[in-house]
Amino acid sequence: MRIPQVGDRVRVTGIMNDPDPLTVGEEGTVNWLGAWDSELTKQISVKWDSGRTLNLLENDPFEIL
Repeated sequence: MRIPQVGDRVRVTGIMNDPDPLTVGEEGTVNWLGAWDSELTKQISVKWDSGRTLNLLENDPFEIL
């Protein structure tokens, strides 16, 4: 898996394992990355076009545009 970089655009491509998941097809811009040295810190902060605030995790279904 390629790790997205700050400024990359991403899109949700499938159903997320979250109680209030993002919609498939939702897009946003990466604005912060956690440290990728532990499973607990592999997080991708995204500014979603819809205004939602929900970080992506490594296993979430998404693609880099």
